[in-house]
Amino acid sequence: MNKLVILCLLSFALCGCAKICEFGKAGDSSGLKCYKFLAQAEIGMSAKEVEENIGLPQKRQLGISYRGKAYDEAWVYNTNPPTVLYFKNGIMEHKEYQQ
Repeated sequence: MNKLVILCLLSFALCGCAKICEFGKAGDSSGLKCYKFLAQAEIGMSAKEVEENIGLPQKRQLGISYRGKAYDEAWVYNTNPPTVLYFKNGIMEHKEYQQ
């Protein structure tokens, strides 16, 4: 019995530490689907492909410069650490996991 209780508590603790999914409001597709899907966003994908695979970002920045390069748009996802996808002409050119 004690082993079962310990196993259950350990399972709950591990699940609580790994925030995997975050859902938007009902009927709202702007929420990030699942953090693990951010790995599916690959350099060379269109903004539409990224949106279909992982959802819209929590924040968008237009006309941004990063590390000496100019980008049309940056999509910021509230992951831990935050993930930023940089687009130029509608194509993802860089992915950054901020600290």
